[in-house]
Amino acid sequence: MHRHVRLGPRGLLAAAALAAGPAAAGADATPAAGAEENDVITVTASRVERRAREVPAAISAIDAKRIEQSQMLNVKDAVTGTPGVLIDSKNGGYDVRLIIRGAGQKANYGVREIMVLRDGVPMTDPDSFSRFDFIDTQDIERIEITRGPGSLYAGGAAGGTVHIISRSVFDATNRVRLGLGAHGARTAHARYGWMAGESDALALSVSRRVLGNAWRHWNKFDTTQIGLKHG
Repeated sequence: MHRHVRLGPRGLLAAAALAAGPAAAGADATPAAGAEENDVITVTASRVERRAREVPAAISAIDAKRIEQSQMLNVKDAVTGTPGVLIDSKNGGYDVRLIIRGAGQKANYGVREIMVLRDGVPMTDPDSFSRFDFIDTQDIERIEITRGPGSLYAGGAAGGTVHIISRSVFDATNRVRLGLGAHGARTAHARYGWMAGESDALALSVSRRVLGNAWRHWNKFDTTQIGLKHG
């Protein structure tokens, strides 16, 4: 026994939409010819280089272009404006205080409850205290910030991690930079790299930062940093 069902105009439109749905979805899932993927950022928060969108964590990556534009005197100048991160300093380039999603508020200065790494090597003390004061900001290639607790690297990362990645030793670009600013601020940086072979390289960097008393007295500083890398 066969039963014939009549469809009105609305039923016909609905049936046509259902029939075209899978085909349209398949068409949308296929990238257009010649399409390019922009803003691909590779991070190392998982100890393996992966794209930022593939890492199951809240991550912000500050690349070399943004660091160059910030013309930073300290890490604060590069990190300012990162979502979920508060960083300030009441003492010029010293005593930078970092807070990630509320973690780190107990410290009057420095960094607590947040793991800080330099090229994969932890800089945090056993009591979970870290300082940014002695990092050569002119030799930084990228900064990766992971927001939220994690024990991937070690203890002391209840609030997150800050991974500071310096320029590659195989970057043979030589450069000299000088800077002047308010309150007697002066910066000087020189970097020289050379290749000793296809797989051997050396890089020498020297930086100096000077800042006089700003709106507060007794907060001037004079720092000289020398770094030598071999790879």
